[in-house]
Amino acid sequence: MAVNTFLKISETCKEEFVISHTKEDSHHHHHHHHQESEPYIDELIRKIPDETNQLEPEHKLVFYEAVGHMISCEKDFDRKNYLLQGVLGVYWEAWENMLREIEMNIEVLKNEAYIEQFVYIIRVHERLAYSVGHDFYKALAKIYMDLLKLYTLYSQLINSEIEAQGAYVINYAQTKRIRALKREMLGLIETFIEKSNDNALIAQNFIPPLSDVLQDYASSIPDAREAEVLSLFTAIVEKLTGDLTDTIPKILDLIFGATLQMITTDFNSYHDHRVNLFKFLNSIANHCFQALFNIPPEQFKTVIDCVLWAIKHELPAIFEVGLNALETILNV
Repeated sequence: MAVNTFLKISETCKEEFVISHTKEDSHHHHHHHHQESEPYIDELIRKIPDETNQLEPEHKLVFYEAVGHMISCEKDFDRKNYLLQGVLGVYWEAWENMLREIEMNIEVLKNEAYIEQFVYIIRVHERLAYSVGHDFYKALAKIYMDLLKLYTLYSQLINSEIEAQGAYVINYAQTKRIRALKREMLGLIETFIEKSNDNALIAQNFIPPLSDVLQDYASSIPDAREAEVLSLFTAIVEKLTGDLTDTIPKILDLIFGATLQMITTDFNSYHDHRVNLFKFLNSIANHCFQALFNIPPEQFKTVIDCVLWAIKHELPAIFEVGLNALETILNV
């Protein structure tokens, strides 16, 4: 597929796309140097609608990732954001229009086309966060608070349907679509955090609002909890380490309280939550162990029980993570 070639080219010579090149004219024995009026990236961004209208959505995403690699080479931060705005402007507009519709009529949340469109917009942002890297923060900030608000609204929608109709709602196609959207949102934030390089900026601006996500995780019924919440917080712990010590007890409280009751009734249910919880534990043990001494003794006991529980598991994926966590704890 041509778009994969385009991605390879943009990764290898991305710098070439953001600078203006000098062209040489050699007729009449005079050499004229023409400065290009603009770097290629500007033209490319203007043509995105025409370039991509024939592409399947997943190929479009590869295209955006490629454009992100080029933008990542722009040295000037303001110009980088100008280029990102050129790429994302049309999506931000659609995003704001949809949110306005939802504000006027909350039922619109259930509209299948909206859910699909939200998924796609989030994915475009995720690919750009991946290839642009840390400097994507300003573009992400544009939708971040709305995204978390939307996440909460969709959670509330699922929870209220479950209350009205029972846990079976989890199996409806509609619920599955909404949960897929929630996972895309978590994935975007996780990608961004993994790529970020300014812990203070992340800790101050991007982490505090996530308490809504934790709150929602803890208060949803087990079957409606996304295991990706655990992997997002694992990424946060691994990235922010010491900068997080104060908030770890709160994070632990909500995550452990909720997840342990799901996985200690037997060895098999909620496999993803299980594996992700032990990875989370491991990252705490490895990166901010001090935090474990700041939690109440009964919670610390739960952590140790949790590790021992993992070691007894018959699945290698789980008992290995358990053993690693135990080893780290014993070596501290």
